[in-house]
Amino acid sequence: NLLFTCLSRDIVESIVSGVAEGLFTMLIIVAVLFAIVGVAIGITYFVQKKNGVLNSYEAFSDIMTEDEFERWQKRKNKIK
Repeated sequence: NLLFTCLSRDIVESIVSGVAEGLFTMLIIVAVLFAIVGVAIGITYFVQKKNGVLNSYEAFSDIMTEDEFERWQKRKNKIK
């Protein structure tokens, strides 16, 4: 919450005062946040891929049926 408070304060200060340093600081903070989230998602993906979790139906049960998953696995294995 402290980070978002500082970020929102920087946004207000940069809009009100028109100072470029506040806007630059805000952009750096947003870029760092996106980088941190991207690295976390990447690490999670590669760990799950290494452990074979992504080859199970449970990983994709929210977005496809079991038949669709089996057809997708057959196509994926055929390409390899």
